[in-house]
Amino acid sequence: MATPPSTAASRLDAALDRAADEQAAVNAAAGRRTVALAEVLATTHESAMLDLGVERVSSASPERRGSVAHRALVAEVACALGVSEHVAAGWLADAEVLASKATATLEALCAGTISYQHAAKLADAVAGLPPSVAVRVERAVLDRAPGMTAARFGALVRAARDRLHPVPAEVRHQAAALKADVWVDDGTDGMSWLTAHLPTPVARAVYDRLHRTATRAKTDGDPRRVGQLRAAALAALLLDDHQVTDSHATHAAGPPGAATNPNTPPGTAPPDLPDLPDPLATLARTVRPVVHVTVPITTLTGT
Repeated sequence: MATPPSTAASRLDAALDRAADEQAAVNAAAGRRTVALAEVLATTHESAMLDLGVERVSSASPERRGSVAHRALVAEVACALGVSEHVAAGWLADAEVLASKATATLEALCAGTISYQHAAKLADAVAGLPPSVAVRVERAVLDRAPGMTAARFGALVRAARDRLHPVPAEVRHQAAALKADVWVDDGTDGMSWLTAHLPTPVARAVYDRLHRTATRAKTDGDPRRVGQLRAAALAALLLDDHQVTDSHATHAAGPPGAATNPNTPPGTAPPDLPDLPDPLATLARTVRPVVHVTVPITTLTGT
């Protein structure tokens, strides 16, 4: 006998209510963890993390000792919580900001009304702001967080930060542009992450060219996934000058004798380099990247 629609709907509602209650409990637990990590930061001193009796440690500059002590603390937290040091460092940074500059957000997290992702978005945005400005940003957006996804809330927070920041956007961008960089993190199975920190219009233009190249190649019958094609197009554009040899891959981590990828078994040959030139490079150079710029109406009207 089929379940009456009204009964099925009631069961669905009950299941969704239970799921929502469990999510609120997860949020609250993340809040309690954040409070505990803030206490860890407040009660941890260099003497607890470093052996100051060692001359090399005691003679180091305060900045150097502080940096080493913090890395040691991150490692301790990672071990205690069973997470990577990257995750532990992020949690500690969020805890410091939320406990000092965004206490209302931390309270909402502990109450379970917002997720940790929401709280992290706000913490990241206000980390470099004076406490008074951080509170203004928080007050402008926090009430809307429960009805938004974390991604949409992050966009709202960034807009509020730009609107309330005491330093003009042009000045902030000039300072941030000085931090542009590219770095590589070795992964597993012969793969690595190549990350570029660029001005937003440049990054968007680069991605647009890679994506358009990938979708055109896919349309032309290339069997690879679009993501694979984006990565291949990037490599093709950078490496189509026949200047890559196996020695570049072998010594990517430094000069002969330097440490290599710890995730690569000893004696393992580097993966085959792509055949160059790659036709994706030629295709990519025919693509004109497009960047869409969004301007607030208040800027256009001068209000």
